[in-house]
Amino acid sequence: MTDRKARTRYAVLGMLTIEPMSGYDLAATIDRTIGHFWREGYGRLYPTLKELTAQGLVVGRAESGRGPRRTVHQLTEAGWAELRRWLATPPGPPQAGRDDLLLQVFFARHAPAGVLADHVRRRREVTAALLARYEEIASHLRADPSPDARGWHLTVRHGIHLAGASIAWCDEALEVLGGSEPEAARWPST
Repeated sequence: MTDRKARTRYAVLGMLTIEPMSGYDLAATIDRTIGHFWREGYGRLYPTLKELTAQGLVVGRAESGRGPRRTVHQLTEAGWAELRRWLATPPGPPQAGRDDLLLQVFFARHAPAGVLADHVRRRREVTAALLARYEEIASHLRADPSPDARGWHLTVRHGIHLAGASIAWCDEALEVLGGSEPEAARWPST
Protein backbone atom coordinates (compact mmCIF):
# COMPACT_ATOMS: atom_id res chain seq x y z
CA MET A 1 0.00 0.00 0.00
CA THR A 2 1.44 3.35 -1.01
CA ASP A 3 1.74 6.10 1.58
CA ARG A 4 -0.79 8.25 -0.28
CA LYS A 5 -3.22 5.35 -0.46
CA ALA A 6 -2.78 4.60 3.25
CA ARG A 7 -3.37 8.23 4.13
CA THR A 8 -6.58 8.26 2.09
CA ARG A 9 -7.93 5.37 4.19
CA TYR A 10 -7.52 7.38 7.40
CA ALA A 11 -9.20 10.44 5.90
CA VAL A 12 -12.15 8.22 4.93
CA LEU A 13 -12.29 6.45 8.30
CA GLY A 14 -12.21 9.80 10.07
CA MET A 15 -14.87 11.38 7.88
CA LEU A 16 -17.20 8.47 8.61
CA THR A 17 -17.10 9.43 12.32
CA ILE A 18 -19.19 12.47 11.42
CA GLU A 19 -22.06 10.33 10.14
CA PRO A 20 -22.67 7.42 7.78
CA MET A 21 -22.13 8.60 4.20
CA SER A 22 -22.29 7.54 0.59
CA GLY A 23 -19.25 8.08 -1.60
CA TYR A 24 -20.89 11.18 -3.03
CA ASP A 25 -21.63 12.54 0.46
CA LEU A 26 -18.07 11.76 1.50
CA ALA A 27 -16.61 13.76 -1.39
CA ALA A 28 -18.91 16.72 -0.69
CA THR A 29 -18.15 16.65 3.05
CA ILE A 30 -14.40 16.54 2.41
CA ASP A 31 -14.73 19.62 0.20
CA ARG A 32 -16.69 21.49 2.91
CA THR A 33 -14.53 20.51 5.87
CA ILE A 34 -10.98 19.24 5.50
CA GLY A 35 -10.55 20.32 1.88
CA HIS A 36 -8.54 23.41 2.82
CA PHE A 37 -5.69 21.26 4.22
CA TRP A 38 -6.40 17.81 2.82
CA ARG A 39 -6.83 17.33 -0.93
CA GLU A 40 -8.39 14.03 -1.78
CA GLY A 41 -8.88 12.75 -5.31
CA TYR A 42 -12.43 11.60 -5.90
CA GLY A 43 -11.06 8.70 -7.92
CA ARG A 44 -9.57 7.28 -4.70
CA LEU A 45 -12.69 7.47 -2.55
CA TYR A 46 -14.74 4.62 -4.03
CA PRO A 47 -11.81 2.18 -4.27
CA THR A 48 -10.87 3.06 -0.68
CA LEU A 49 -14.43 2.45 0.52
CA LYS A 50 -14.37 -0.91 -1.27
CA GLU A 51 -11.03 -1.86 0.35
CA LEU A 52 -12.16 -0.76 3.81
CA THR A 53 -15.34 -2.81 3.40
CA ALA A 54 -13.36 -5.88 2.32
CA GLN A 55 -11.12 -5.45 5.40
CA GLY A 56 -14.14 -5.25 7.71
CA LEU A 57 -13.42 -1.67 8.77
CA VAL A 58 -16.49 -0.23 7.07
CA VAL A 59 -19.91 -1.68 6.32
CA GLY A 60 -22.23 -0.42 3.60
CA ARG A 61 -25.98 -0.63 3.36
CA ALA A 62 -28.02 0.05 0.27
CA GLU A 63 -30.57 2.84 0.51
CA SER A 64 -33.20 3.72 -1.98
CA GLY A 65 -35.41 6.74 -2.04
CA ARG A 66 -35.75 9.70 -4.27
CA GLY A 67 -33.10 9.46 -6.94
CA PRO A 68 -30.72 6.61 -7.69
CA ARG A 69 -30.00 3.84 -5.22
CA ARG A 70 -26.91 4.53 -3.12
CA THR A 71 -24.74 2.75 -0.56
CA VAL A 72 -24.23 4.45 2.78
CA HIS A 73 -21.07 3.48 4.68
CA GLN A 74 -20.33 3.49 8.40
CA LEU A 75 -17.47 2.38 10.62
CA THR A 76 -17.41 -1.03 12.25
CA GLU A 77 -15.86 -1.60 15.68
CA ALA A 78 -12.69 -2.68 13.85
CA GLY A 79 -12.82 0.59 11.87
CA TRP A 80 -13.08 2.64 15.05
CA ALA A 81 -10.12 0.73 16.52
CA GLU A 82 -8.03 1.31 13.38
CA LEU A 83 -8.83 5.04 13.42
CA ARG A 84 -7.84 5.35 17.09
CA ARG A 85 -4.61 3.43 16.42
CA TRP A 86 -3.74 5.83 13.60
CA LEU A 87 -4.58 8.90 15.70
CA ALA A 88 -1.98 7.72 18.24
CA THR A 89 0.67 7.32 15.50
CA PRO A 90 3.05 10.29 15.08
CA PRO A 91 2.19 12.15 11.88
CA GLY A 92 4.56 12.50 8.97
CA PRO A 93 5.76 15.89 7.76
CA PRO A 94 3.21 18.03 5.92
CA GLN A 95 3.15 17.68 2.16
CA ALA A 96 1.55 19.81 -0.52
CA GLY A 97 -2.19 19.60 -0.03
CA ARG A 98 -2.03 17.07 2.82
CA ASP A 99 -1.13 17.58 6.45
CA ASP A 100 -1.45 14.45 8.60
CA LEU A 101 -1.28 16.42 11.84
CA LEU A 102 -4.15 18.69 10.84
CA LEU A 103 -6.16 15.64 9.79
CA GLN A 104 -5.52 14.04 13.18
CA VAL A 105 -6.41 17.26 15.01
CA PHE A 106 -9.63 17.50 12.98
CA PHE A 107 -10.67 14.18 14.54
CA ALA A 108 -9.31 15.10 17.99
CA ARG A 109 -12.26 13.89 20.01
CA HIS A 110 -11.55 10.30 18.96
CA ALA A 111 -7.84 10.36 19.91
CA PRO A 112 -6.45 8.93 23.13
CA ALA A 113 -6.05 11.66 25.77
CA GLY A 114 -2.84 13.66 25.45
CA VAL A 115 -1.57 12.04 22.27
CA LEU A 116 -2.43 14.93 19.94
CA ALA A 117 -0.74 17.42 22.25
CA ASP A 118 2.40 15.28 21.95
CA HIS A 119 2.08 15.35 18.15
CA VAL A 120 1.69 19.15 18.20
CA ARG A 121 4.70 19.57 20.54
CA ARG A 122 6.85 17.58 18.11
CA ARG A 123 5.65 19.71 15.18
CA ARG A 124 6.47 22.85 17.16
CA GLU A 125 10.01 21.61 17.90
CA VAL A 126 10.68 20.74 14.25
CA THR A 127 9.26 24.08 13.09
CA ALA A 128 11.27 26.06 15.66
CA ALA A 129 14.47 24.40 14.37
CA LEU A 130 13.44 25.28 10.81
CA LEU A 131 12.75 28.87 11.84
CA ALA A 132 16.22 29.13 13.41
CA ARG A 133 17.76 27.84 10.18
CA TYR A 134 15.80 30.36 8.08
CA GLU A 135 16.86 33.20 10.37
CA GLU A 136 20.50 32.12 10.03
CA ILE A 137 20.19 32.12 6.24
CA ALA A 138 18.53 35.57 6.31
CA SER A 139 21.38 36.89 8.45
CA HIS A 140 23.95 35.74 5.90
CA LEU A 141 21.94 37.12 3.00
CA ARG A 142 21.87 40.62 4.50
CA ALA A 143 25.64 40.78 3.97
CA ASP A 144 25.59 39.11 0.53
CA PRO A 145 26.70 41.58 -2.18
CA SER A 146 24.97 39.64 -4.99
CA PRO A 147 22.39 41.62 -6.95
CA ASP A 148 20.10 38.60 -6.44
CA ALA A 149 20.34 38.71 -2.63
CA ARG A 150 17.27 40.92 -2.25
CA GLY A 151 15.04 38.31 -3.95
CA TRP A 152 16.71 35.47 -2.07
CA HIS A 153 16.12 37.29 1.19
CA LEU A 154 12.44 37.77 0.39
CA THR A 155 12.00 34.04 -0.22
CA VAL A 156 13.65 33.22 3.09
CA ARG A 157 11.43 35.82 4.80
CA HIS A 158 8.45 33.92 3.40
CA GLY A 159 9.72 30.80 5.16
CA ILE A 160 10.27 32.79 8.36
CA HIS A 161 6.70 34.08 8.29
CA LEU A 162 5.22 30.63 7.59
CA ALA A 163 7.27 29.02 10.34
CA GLY A 164 6.32 31.76 12.79
CA ALA A 165 2.63 31.30 11.97
CA SER A 166 2.96 27.53 12.38
CA ILE A 167 4.59 27.98 15.80
CA ALA A 168 1.81 30.38 16.86
CA TRP A 169 -0.78 27.79 15.76
CA CYS A 170 1.04 25.06 17.71
CA ASP A 171 0.99 27.24 20.83
CA GLU A 172 -2.73 27.88 20.40
CA ALA A 173 -3.43 24.20 19.72
CA LEU A 174 -1.49 23.18 22.83
CA GLU A 175 -3.56 25.56 24.91
CA VAL A 176 -6.81 24.15 23.49
CA LEU A 177 -5.64 20.54 23.76
CA GLY A 178 -4.29 21.11 27.27
CA GLY A 179 -7.31 19.52 28.95
CA SER A 180 -7.15 15.78 29.50
CA GLU A 181 -10.46 15.35 27.68
CA PRO A 182 -11.36 17.08 24.39
CA GLU A 183 -14.60 18.38 25.97
CA ALA A 184 -12.46 20.32 28.48
CA ALA A 185 -10.73 22.25 25.69
CA ARG A 186 -10.67 26.00 25.88
CA TRP A 187 -11.48 27.69 22.60
CA PRO A 188 -9.36 30.64 21.52
CA SER A 189 -11.02 33.96 20.81
CA THR A 190 -10.97 35.09 17.23
